[in-house]
Amino acid sequence: MATRAFEREPCARTQPAAAPSRGLRRRVAVAVAPVADRMIAATSLVSTDAVLNVRDFAWTAPLRDHSAAIREEAAALRGTDDAVPLWADGRPCHDILAHCPRTARLLDRLPGLHAAAVETLPAGAHRTRRRGLTGALVTCHLGLIVPRDGDARMRVGDRVVRWAAGETLMFDDARDHESWNDARTDRVILSLHVRRPLTRAGEWLAGLILGPARR
Repeated sequence: MATRAFEREPCARTQPAAAPSRGLRRRVAVAVAPVADRMIAATSLVSTDAVLNVRDFAWTAPLRDHSAAIREEAAALRGTDDAVPLWADGRPCHDILAHCPRTARLLDRLPGLHAAAVETLPAGAHRTRRRGLTGALVTCHLGLIVPRDGDARMRVGDRVVRWAAGETLMFDDARDHESWNDARTDRVILSLHVRRPLTRAGEWLAGLILGPARR
């Protein structure tokens, strides 16, 4: 499917002027991540398991209820990019969201939303081992298009999980994870990074980690 013909304004994640400072922030974040994540885990108000219970996140219910509308709008955005950003660094990408108004309204109501994207895992693809920079964020995947002609799966820590269309999957992005799509068709999800529920002390620490990106 061809990319929709609209001009993308610079989103928070793609502004060229921010690149040098962002590289420095990443190096600092990598250096302090082990200590910071232990402190984040100690102040977490939800489980610190690799895979989380969606029932602990009430805001996931409207995503499931409106998954068909989200899937319809996501189909119009997909093109050659594996990821189309909707939110980045805590700010909406208005130029893209203008083309998916129902999704935009749902995202605007999510507490602590840091980043959102429509992500495609192409047929036959393998995304190698990776991990996010901080446990201050948890990740939600809403299945939009999930292949039935092969195994689409993800490993998070020592758990193997699978996506389902119209269902949400929650996990700790700071854990080691990798993904496979051993099918002949693409897997498409709405991927969200949301601030982890923390005590007041944990929120202060998370603000130190995530605050510079928002500025």
